[in-house]
Amino acid sequence: MRRAVFTIFLLILILSSQSFAASSWRAHTYKVLHYRIALHFNINKGMVYGTTTLQIKPLRNQFRNLFLDAHDFELSNLLLNGQPVDTFTVSPNNINIRFGRAFNKDSVFQLSLTYSCRPERGLYFFHPDSSTPDQAVQIWSQGEGQDNHFWFPCYDYPNEKATMEMIVTVDSGLTAVSNGRLITRLNIGRQTIFYYRFDRPLPVYLISLIVGKYKRYVQFYKTVPLEYYVYPKYSRQDALRSFGRTPDMVEFFSRYSGFDYPYSKYTQTIISHFMYSGMENISATTLTDRTMHSRRAHLDFESEGLVAHELAHQWFGDLVTCRDWTDTWLNEGFATYFTDLYYEHWKGYDVFRYRVWRRDQLPTIKNNLNRPRPLSGKNAGDIYIKGASVLHMLRIKMGDGLFREGIKNYLQRHAFANAESSDLRQALENSSGMNLHEFFRQWVYGKGIPEFLLSKSYSAKTGTFTLHIQQVQDSVKIRPVFTMNLKIGLSVNGRYKEYAVLINRRKQEFNIKLPQAPQMVIFDAGQDHLKTLTFKQSAREWLYQLQNAPQWIDRIQALQQLRNIRNPQSIEKITAVLLDIIKSRQFYGLRLEAVRSLKRLPIVNEPKKNHIIRVLIKVLQKEKRADMRRSLLAAFEKFPDNRTLSVLREHFKNDPGYGAQTAALNSLIKLDSLHAFEYIKNALQTDSFQQQLRAAALRNAKVLADSAALNIAAGYLAAAQPPRLRLEAVRLLGTLAKKGNKSAKRLLLQTIKTGSEDNRWRPLSAAISALNKMNEKRLLPIVQKICSRHGNRYLKQQARAALKHLQNIAK
Repeated sequence: MRRAVFTIFLLILILSSQSFAASSWRAHTYKVLHYRIALHFNINKGMVYGTTTLQIKPLRNQFRNLFLDAHDFELSNLLLNGQPVDTFTVSPNNINIRFGRAFNKDSVFQLSLTYSCRPERGLYFFHPDSSTPDQAVQIWSQGEGQDNHFWFPCYDYPNEKATMEMIVTVDSGLTAVSNGRLITRLNIGRQTIFYYRFDRPLPVYLISLIVGKYKRYVQFYKTVPLEYYVYPKYSRQDALRSFGRTPDMVEFFSRYSGFDYPYSKYTQTIISHFMYSGMENISATTLTDRTMHSRRAHLDFESEGLVAHELAHQWFGDLVTCRDWTDTWLNEGFATYFTDLYYEHWKGYDVFRYRVWRRDQLPTIKNNLNRPRPLSGKNAGDIYIKGASVLHMLRIKMGDGLFREGIKNYLQRHAFANAESSDLRQALENSSGMNLHEFFRQWVYGKGIPEFLLSKSYSAKTGTFTLHIQQVQDSVKIRPVFTMNLKIGLSVNGRYKEYAVLINRRKQEFNIKLPQAPQMVIFDAGQDHLKTLTFKQSAREWLYQLQNAPQWIDRIQALQQLRNIRNPQSIEKITAVLLDIIKSRQFYGLRLEAVRSLKRLPIVNEPKKNHIIRVLIKVLQKEKRADMRRSLLAAFEKFPDNRTLSVLREHFKNDPGYGAQTAALNSLIKLDSLHAFEYIKNALQTDSFQQQLRAAALRNAKVLADSAALNIAAGYLAAAQPPRLRLEAVRLLGTLAKKGNKSAKRLLLQTIKTGSEDNRWRPLSAAISALNKMNEKRLLPIVQKICSRHGNRYLKQQARAALKHLQNIAK
């Protein structure tokens, strides 16, 4: 009995530990009310010269000393309320200041620091040099996670907010962009002073600065200017191609959230060599310049997803900021899901639902099975895609009206402040009257997703259909039971009906009176819940669902299941249905998935293959969607034939979509290896958006003779080459080196030795990784040097990992 009681007690402890993630936000003794940051630079040397003034309010009485985050600063002057302070210590990561008097928590004092520094990260400098003569002059910041203290002294953690001013002096001809309103722009001789002020509290990591040569274009939301800073070579039409839907997005997010856009302006500025696609700096988003694209590239590419994501952050992450990084899903999950919601507003529910399934649910399912982690906590994972999926499940559970009311309540309660996951739960509960404790316990604080094993039976004698449901996920690493309300869709005699059921046990059955066995059984109709599903039905039953399910997403679920069928007779039937879908004018997502499924199915015989080729070519000739042409051309790699080769050559040469051209190239090289060098050579000579064709050529060059592949890779290693091509060249060298090519190893080592870091670190990191996996001892002194010098943190992380590994194997 005592053992049983102990077991129950232990189980309660385990479950309780999943209920609430331990909050590890940073404790502090003072609050910064305001920053005034005045800066000028030596761009060629990457130096910052600044004076930062902070208004500080103690949080405790008898406040006598203060730590500021500051990395490797040379401090030349320190004033407390205008008077010099001599008692301070400058350490590698902070400045410790000791006052000659004590301050109480009802007081406010001013601290001013004059300093110089050469930021290792947080602020990045770019300028032309001998290796990159075409590089434009740029300075830009990236503060997340805690990198802004590398260029100005601050309290660098998200759990406090302050107002700020930014005064920046730059050479004439350059533009400085920062948060808030531009108060003054003053030309003095050969220099220009920009003065920005932001009057709302913001966390330090969202303070932003960009300097470069820009042209400004403006739209408006009500009276709020929406500014687009792009390079002088771009026209207004170019800028609007990328950013033109911003006013509609601001209006939609304001209306959907119930909280109007809260800042005096919204700026989007492009930069080069960004390590990310975008960063939601408050009122002043930073975006990669790769988002700019031509009219032709627009056939394949759109900026709206990126633009909407960073804009949604202005509410989720900026207006309301996670108190601690362990709750970052409150920033990223919301921004991801609100991007999906914008697509629903813009392109309709079908596009939205397909987007959530393909972009959020599928990756989450895969990632959670491989490494199940909670959304909130020290080891949180999948904060973007699982976070969006969890919000979608909340919307389904609560209904649109209550969900939106809860979001409005959340934003109003915590505007210009911080929040934790529990704050979101309470806001949703208070608005709806629902108890969401169990939902948050299993989806936010708990690990993994449910794994369902289904079977079914029908008793003609009793007229009862029985669905047998079993949850088979690991009951220790994940949890024994997930609780959820979902719908079972049944079709009998062509009549479809959905039944609401509560899943709350490891094993359970649902009995439904029916006049005959159903032709179709859809588990979780609408596929709104994260899960894996094992449901052994016949190909005939899945085909019926594929052709008759009311919702496209349930048809796509059937497609996923049909990919596993291997019975030759069934494959013929599946192939025929897939071709009918591909030929049809049905929802494009279903057609795309049908092409992908067709590519994965084994083809039964030669006559069937010829029929497939004829159908696909005919569809391709009339297809206007670039993504469908891309998928069709990719599928042709499975059908070696003179007809497909002819079509592939034509589209490689003339397709208006860069993605379709690239797909044609990939298939050509697989099907016509005899002419692979010719195709690769042509691709390397062809311009394309984001270097798609040249990158594909480099990826495919591994099929060539080693000497030819080596020469091609060597031609793209120079620092002046686009980073994407340098990265592909390094990967190609890694493939050759793995086969024992000594010249490839030598080139990889040379690339690391002579590489220019800044944010052109990915090729160097890939080279280190490749040689490290080969236990290349000559790498050891190189990574030792990288670890000890001033440089990019991401490159240092890779170097430290290699150093540790190589030292271990040397023992």
